[in-house]
Parts: sequence; structure tokens; C-alpha cells
Amino acid sequence: MNAPAQTAFSFSQVWDDAFAMLRANAGLLTAIAGVFLFLPALVVALYVPPPETAESPAEWIEQFRLYNEANWPWLLVSGLVNMIGVIAIYLLLLAAPRMTVGGAVVAALTIVPFYFLMTLGLNIAVGIGFVLLIVPGVYLLGRLVLTSPVLVAELPRSPGGAFRRAWELSKGRAWQIALMVLLVYIVAGLASFAVGTGIGVVVLLLLGNEGVGGFIVAVLEALVGAAVTVVATVLIAAIYRAVTSRPDLGKSFN
Repeated sequence: MNAPAQTAFSFSQVWDDAFAMLRANAGLLTAIAGVFLFLPALVVALYVPPPETAESPAEWIEQFRLYNEANWPWLLVSGLVNMIGVIAIYLLLLAAPRMTVGGAVVAALTIVPFYFLMTLGLNIAVGIGFVLLIVPGVYLLGRLVLTSPVLVAELPRSPGGAFRRAWELSKGRAWQIALMVLLVYIVAGLASFAVGTGIGVVVLLLLGNEGVGGFIVAVLEALVGAAVTVVATVLIAAIYRAVTSRPDLGKSFN
């Protein structure tokens, strides 16, 4: 595959396109997020909640390991359902000609196995970069985050091919791309913190940790998580549209 032309790339272009896609597809995105992102997160939060407290990082890591070992079937199913939703969002935004929600979901089912393998590779690569040193992790994030829309929109049917294509598309733009994606997750972290330590604490104090109080907090956390995933997915799709040379993806949908 030929290397992409180095078209102009700007923060404002990407943000404008992302907001345009969010506005134009709000109803469809809400439907997909509700079924494939919100509900699985709510089920996990209610029936297999992660450990909440630890006295040290080492203790937290051990608790997290034990939690994953005990609940991996739930977490795997939840993760796969999430992937179907994310893939369907990419298809709605990037496929040409446009697809219906039902068509996008059906098509997503055929892509999930490849997407799962790609996600494992992406998480390992970026995770190693962050463990070794933060700067390499940020750089790898910027170079490889486009693997997701590449795999869905261009269907290379090979995680390796998707990684190579993403590496080409992000050439000379890695830091810009990484900064935009990290900004979304930083804001998301602040929102989650506000829900957990602000609204959540008030709700639990008034209604208790069990019953209605715990349910409301779980709903709020699942809503925040689903919203973050949608915004991040749309942003990455907008970045892909900004750097790709495909003419059919050059403008926002009306």
C-alpha cells in the first residue's frame, strides 16, 4: 500500500469534524452506546465490582490480579460486547457508502476476532512503552492509535497490516495525535473522579452503599464510561479522516 500523502493536519480541523459527527449522529451513537457500552459496564459494576481500596500499589496490583482471575469470563464477554459497539461506531462514521445501525452491528461481528487480536497487540505495545518510560508510551500511542479505524475502515484482515498502515498514517503527526487522545482521557479521568468522589459520595451518604444508592452510583459510572468511549472513538475517527487520503472520508457527514 502506498504511503499516504502528508495532508494538512490541525487540531481545529479534527475537533470540528469530531463535533460535527457527534451532532449529526447523536441518536445512532446513543443507541449503540446504550446497548454495547453502557449496559455491559452496568452489569459488571453491579455483579462483579472491582476492588475499591488498597493500602499500597503492590496490594492494589495483587487485588486486581485476583479480581481478573476470578471474573475473567464476565470481563471477557463485557469486553467483546464493547468491541462490537466500538466497531459499529467506526463503521457508521467511516464506511462508504453509509451503513444502518443494524448493518453496522452485523458487520462488526465479522471483524471482532481481528479487532480483538489487534487490541491485544496495541495494549501490549503501548503498555510496555508506558512501563519503560512515559515518553515512549505517549509516542507509541500517537503512532498506533489509528490501528483501530484502519482495521475497520480498510479491512486489512490482519492486525499486522493494520499496524503498518497506522504507522504510515501517523508519520510526522505522532505527538499531535497522542496529545489529542490524551486530552480526552484526562478530561474523562477528571469526570470519573468527580462522579466517584463528588456526586457518588453524596448519593451514598444519602441513600447508602447498598440498594438504590449503589445502583445510582453504578449507573452514573457506566454513563461516564460509555460517554468517554463514544467521544474517544469519534475523535480517533476524525483523526483518521484528517490524515487519510481517501476522498470519500474528507468531509463531515450531514
